[in-house]
Amino acid sequence: MIDCFTEESIKVIMLAQDESRRLGHSFVSTGQILLGAIGEGTSVAAEILKSKGVTLERARIEVERISGRGSYLITLEIPFLPEAHRSFNLASEESERLNHNYIDVDHLMIEVDHLMLGMLRVEDGIGLQVLTALGVEANEVLDPITRSLSDNSSPRARRNHARALENRAMIELGLEQVERLKHDRPDA
Repeated sequence: MIDCFTEESIKVIMLAQDESRRLGHSFVSTGQILLGAIGEGTSVAAEILKSKGVTLERARIEVERISGRGSYLITLEIPFLPEAHRSFNLASEESERLNHNYIDVDHLMIEVDHLMLGMLRVEDGIGLQVLTALGVEANEVLDPITRSLSDNSSPRARRNHARALENRAMIELGLEQVERLKHDRPDA
């Protein structure tokens, strides 16, 4: 599924893993995904949360209050909790529901805001608990994100469409080169 993530979404996941290490956790929850999205900072969700007074520092305090500190063992491989996997699946469903298959029908693009929609729909997740503790209701974030993602004329949609076209052109060029190499290869 990670191959469907945009560069920004991958950065969110990497930041979430960093947050997990910072807390000494041996897992990534939706709480760390929330911290990653806030830290990445370019999504509609991050802008909405900032306007509601949710800062990275305040969210970090709540994640630590809810999930505590870990054993401080730093590992290279940090697994995702089931709630995080659920949020990824829900993000994929949101991308599909919104027809965000910019490359072709089989290739979805999972953006940071899709990750946030998925995270917000995991009702028992740490990420939603953090937002609730900070006085933010899920719908205050869900509705504007959904509206933004549904608006195909937005700068975000145009940027992603242009990026998808560039990616498609690169893939087609690569396939042409493979075919050329096949034909230029002497038979054994």
